[in-house]
Amino acid sequence: MAGGKYFYALYMGFSRSNPKSYYTLEKYDYNGNPIAKYKLDIAPILFDIDEENNYMYGYNFQHEDFIIKYNLSL
Repeated sequence: MAGGKYFYALYMGFSRSNPKSYYTLEKYDYNGNPIAKYKLDIAPILFDIDEENNYMYGYNFQHEDFIIKYNLSL
């Protein structure tokens, strides 16, 4: 997802020591430099970033509320 200042990518990973999947939102500047990584409890299927207020809003039909909101300033 491309924002005004940064672009964002979702990553789903596994490790040999922990076969349970984990989800990360990665933030990069437009030179490709990593800025931040955010560990997510629930992976959004679709998402958008509010860069002004520093929130990610997402949608996941398997989550009971469907809409997910993460504060990216924490």
